Amino acid sequence: MKEIDVIFFVEHKDRELESIELVKSKLTKEGISSIIVSTFFHLLHLFLYKPKVIIFPYLLSKKVWPVDFVYEIYGDDVYYINMNWEQLLSSASQEYKKPQDEFVKNQVIQLSWDKHFKNNFLLKYEVERKNIHISGNIANEILHNLIDKKNEWRNNLAIEFNLDTSKKWLFMPMNYGWAFSTDELIKGRISSGYDEKIAWEYKKYSQKCLKEFILFIENLSENYNYEIIIRPHPSITEEQYKNEFEKEINSIPQNITLNKSYSIREWIIASDIVGSSWSTSVWDAHNIGKPVFLFTPYPRPVWLDVWWNKEVNNIEQFDSYEEPKLNNETKLELDASDTLVKIITNYITRKEYSIKFRISNKKLFLLSIIRLVSCKYFKCKLFSKYTKPVQYDYFDIKV
Repeated sequence: MKEIDVIFFVEHKDRELESIELVKSKLTKEGISSIIVSTFFHLLHLFLYKPKVIIFPYLLSKKVWPVDFVYEIYGDDVYYINMNWEQLLSSASQEYKKPQDEFVKNQVIQLSWDKHFKNNFLLKYEVERKNIHISGNIANEILHNLIDKKNEWRNNLAIEFNLDTSKKWLFMPMNYGWAFSTDELIKGRISSGYDEKIAWEYKKYSQKCLKEFILFIENLSENYNYEIIIRPHPSITEEQYKNEFEKEINSIPQNITLNKSYSIREWIIASDIVGSSWSTSVWDAHNIGKPVFLFTPYPRPVWLDVWWNKEVNNIEQFDSYEEPKLNNETKLELDASDTLVKIITNYITRKEYSIKFRISNKKLFLLSIIRLVSCKYFKCKLFSKYTKPVQYDYFDIKV
């Protein structure tokens, strides 16, 4: 097994990969070795490496896949770091994503963007105080660094996707993942700890809002000469949205673009207005001075509400949207990646390479190989259950 300092896990490449690659590049400059692997496709690569630190986008329990598999290989011979990728959480999400065992509460290193998440989530759920580090949000650092490149990105995207730069661009990263969830997936979340009543309500509310959203877009397309770019949630495909449009209004209006290319940040920077259902991207855009809104056709349930939702426009129809007076001063972190490099370096210097090879769960190991071969060589078509939407998260291992 090859000695390596850090293994990063990525779940959704368009959400996490760019941020992790930035940290990886800075670690390399410091002489620290690392690789980036997919939680879905690259588990077999773990048998090639002996790391000191393993970093997950989120880590709720030692018993949940793929943590159980990773822990079986490495045990307590490494440090585990939880990036807590989503930190602007509703009450329902807090309850579902809270630390679930003593391993996560007492042994895992926890990253917090700010004191609010540290005090109101991590400490609330009894995470060991000494294991918590304030790191800032790397994704927001990248967003801030793109501000001066608005015209460059707008021109590039316009050429690639046939968009008109003379029109206003409305970018809508949507978060209706629950509307597309199968009953089996909902039941799986319930068995993993999600409140049963809220889970079914969440699906019903999302489906109801999705139908109104398509009508909202149809009206917007007819009455406003905008370029409207809709970006599905990382877990949802463009094809799934196309099917919904065709089911509700028989077609997709001409000035609508369904697009998951590039990261969400380039589209925020290039666009004039950013709207969504309840995506935190709206709050990110607000914090760099973009006009924003939340499409709220029905009152948002208490369990879905987050404190920042009331800080931005909530509208049912676009004709009620009022462009706010904006403060162009950015409110985002500027050095989050450097902070994380320091945190990682600190733990690397404390740990020696002393890993003993372990493996007993051959089923999980074989499943990882199947996923890798299916998506690397057959576009995820060998096994239909991986075709949507997991294929969008495939990437080659980053060494």
